[in-house]
Amino acid sequence: MDPDERPAARRRGPRRQRRHLNRLARALRRRGWRVERRFGTHPPLLHVYASEAPSVGESVLVAGGPTAPWFRSSTGAYLAPCSDPARAIEAVTELLTPWVAAALTPAR
Repeated sequence: MDPDERPAARRRGPRRQRRHLNRLARALRRRGWRVERRFGTHPPLLHVYASEAPSVGESVLVAGGPTAPWFRSSTGAYLAPCSDPARAIEAVTELLTPWVAAALTPAR
């Protein structure tokens, strides 16, 4: 069964998704990431990027997990339960850091 089709995911509405994403956005900003809320989309998203490399980023959404909602990347990777935004930040940092570093490396 697709994780987004689980009963917990169907009960979770956009309002709760936005609340989880807002909490993650605040925490990401404190860690130095730039965040754009894209709440006019379905599902609501956060676009996360480094100000030094705005063309490199990741979109994060809230999806159903095994027992609770999880943060999920646009690639489909589950980052962390929504109850653990610090773990989600670590996962986003791990995903984006090599891409940001590559974007900032001068071409030879």
